Amino acid sequence: MTQSGSSKSKSQKTELHQSASKKEGPVHPLLHDPGWLDVMRQHFDLDASEFALRFPGRTDWPVREIAEQLHCYPRAKAKLGPLHRPGMIYLREALEQASGYAAATWRARNWITTRGEKGHGTVSGDDASPLVKSDANSGIRPHDIPDSPYDSQSEPDSIFRVADLTGGLGIDAAAFALAGAWVDYCERNPVLASVARHNHGLLELAPRIRWHTGDGMEWLASRQREESQQQGSQRVESQQQGNQREESQPADIQSEDRKLDLLYIDPSRRPGGKRVLSLQDSVPDVTRHLGLIRSATRRCLIKLSPMMDPVDAARSLEDCVAVIAVSVDGELKELLADCIPSQGQKQGQGQKQGQGQKRGQGSPGQRCPPVHCAVMLDASGEERFRFSNASGASGTTDESGVENSFAEQSSHAQPGPVRSGPPGTLLFEPDPSLFKMRLIDEAARRYGLIRIHPGIGYLTNGQLPSPSGQPTSTGPPSPSTPGAFPGKVFRIRRTLPYKPRHLKKWLEETGLTRVHIHQRGFPLTVDQLYKKLGCRMGEDAHLFATMSCDGQKVVIVADRVG
Repeated sequence: MTQSGSSKSKSQKTELHQSASKKEGPVHPLLHDPGWLDVMRQHFDLDASEFALRFPGRTDWPVREIAEQLHCYPRAKAKLGPLHRPGMIYLREALEQASGYAAATWRARNWITTRGEKGHGTVSGDDASPLVKSDANSGIRPHDIPDSPYDSQSEPDSIFRVADLTGGLGIDAAAFALAGAWVDYCERNPVLASVARHNHGLLELAPRIRWHTGDGMEWLASRQREESQQQGSQRVESQQQGNQREESQPADIQSEDRKLDLLYIDPSRRPGGKRVLSLQDSVPDVTRHLGLIRSATRRCLIKLSPMMDPVDAARSLEDCVAVIAVSVDGELKELLADCIPSQGQKQGQGQKQGQGQKRGQGSPGQRCPPVHCAVMLDASGEERFRFSNASGASGTTDESGVENSFAEQSSHAQPGPVRSGPPGTLLFEPDPSLFKMRLIDEAARRYGLIRIHPGIGYLTNGQLPSPSGQPTSTGPPSPSTPGAFPGKVFRIRRTLPYKPRHLKKWLEETGLTRVHIHQRGFPLTVDQLYKKLGCRMGEDAHLFATMSCDGQKVVIVADRVG
């Protein structure tokens, strides 16, 4: 390419970027009122409704917007942790839908390559770059942030490029940027986009993020057209000069180099204020844009409704290699679909080299079925447990340099179902992510447990036969130690047949009238059981209404361990 042609192409691209990034539009009212934070601080002892009622006639204050911040600030501090800063602005609904600190930072650590040249980084384990560095004085510090803003002229070849097509409040974009990525943030709502840009500035992330106001899919399509036009111009100029493309850099490889490293999409599941579950009913409908996604990125991560069935999710996304349920402190937070576009995927990518077959069946070259994975985090975003149905496999690295730890595959035959038997001394209630991904048996095998009923998820340390044929008591090495099991542990007092009159009398005689009632696989609801047994909610004990291994209705009386 001639020097003049190169300069012209770069100038046009920069001009397009600047016009998209600096397009004028509505902004949040508080951005025009720098004194709002002082007003809020003076009335922080009031809740939102009290503030609005006390100052209904103040025209010199944006009363409604300050009231919204009074509502959001304690929630943002609890949900976002170190990603919250005084002076940040929130919208109530956007904050409710935003990712929490733990999930967002864990996700960024596991999908962003932060060291070395692209294609050679690791993203998990001891070699991973920390997402944030903090001390008592400084809090979050974006690492390796350049002095100049993120634009097409300053992109090094080794950077990790992410596009968040459904930016919202900007929490995910912030987490990706803090993990070392260069991020394109897209948001249709101009007011919300102005808030995200303001908040990113308070986190000192402006050098790593570009903001685009408009539909994310339209931005992606526009980016693809620009890249295609630029590539065509380069090819024409090269042919005019008589240059031959080097064998080491064929056209398809050059096209691959321009792809995004990760595309992140969190479709809105409340279009028109109505909650929906399926991808087809969400906005955007990702299933309608799979061709565009394949041409634009090496990997796509889609956040799904936690209520969605993981099998249905994988069926809707033919490029899906893994479905991951993520819980934080025992609460299911999100469901993720990890997709590696099939276009350009070579045999062995996302698998061990040369494996190239479905787990336990199939022929070389076939795509493996999606792995089901459950990940349990603590409030800081540290991973405490991980289970998957890919037994015996180790992490691999795909061509984009992302450790394919969730797309692990194994050709080993899967073991049979876990045995069931009568309750032992302990009852184990697995984490909700294990229930979601149908991985109860994986946890049971790891901890040497059995099911109380073949079709119900409660586990116990029952009597199992030893190799010699004599029964031995099994279970986790130290089940009473908090955090030793991925879920809740209870010490069993009694296992009683479900006979309401006798059971009610026994509870009264033993003074267990204020209890927590749980039920799985039982014909009565929790509310019906409280009424039948004449109990109230309280801390005297935990009652588990379930079915025994021989199909009888039972109630297990237990106390929480740890």
